[in-house]
Amino acid sequence: MAAPARNHSGAGHSMTFDGPIAVRRNDESGVPWFIIDARPATCVRLAVQSLLPKPPGLVVSGINRGANLGTETSYSGTLGCAEEAAVLGLPALAVSLERAEEMDYRAAADFTALLVRELARRKALGPGLLLNMNVPARPAAGVRGFRLTRLDTRPAIEFYEKRTDEQGKEAYWPGFRPLEPGRPGTDTWALSEGYISVTPLGPDRRGGQAARSLKFIEDLATGRSGSRGLPLERGG
Repeated sequence: MAAPARNHSGAGHSMTFDGPIAVRRNDESGVPWFIIDARPATCVRLAVQSLLPKPPGLVVSGINRGANLGTETSYSGTLGCAEEAAVLGLPALAVSLERAEEMDYRAAADFTALLVRELARRKALGPGLLLNMNVPARPAAGVRGFRLTRLDTRPAIEFYEKRTDEQGKEAYWPGFRPLEPGRPGTDTWALSEGYISVTPLGPDRRGGQAARSLKFIEDLATGRSGSRGLPLERGG
């Protein structure tokens, strides 16, 4: 496993080129962890090319704290990791959990494992597959199911507020507001309705043929281990 040494929110698919890259290894958990002083996408390339004994069968990026939806995915370091893996010809899954006071990463991890198992069982983990998964912030039993979605293409709502500090210097502070849910079938709509949104992408951010071969995702049930899965409604 590999991860950046610090947070790189908003790094997108940017790479580290400006000097040597420090790497620390941690074996305390029994699984080797590589802590890399580089941007997220560089961590993937360095791990695949120089740190791991062989290329992984799947790259999972996340679980990110906060959703990555619509055009925001262009800025996401979480998506940047997965996209770099796809560029290298590896299947990749970016996972994000909607921000809330209580972040249930265990449930999100369970849902991720369910999707990965089914993708592997159906031999759907082809070279360059890139999926963006967003999990709603609600109890696991309240998650309505998986939906295969498309990106909401509306521009993100970003703004800049002009402020003056105590010394009289002016500066612009960036702000952001989440988009209202989009049309049925989009990732913003699915998350707002309590579904896990799974959006097929690619290095050029188009789902294309991959979406048609992944319709089975909507048949996955979200019941926790030992509980009954929920039948999913169709539509959208």
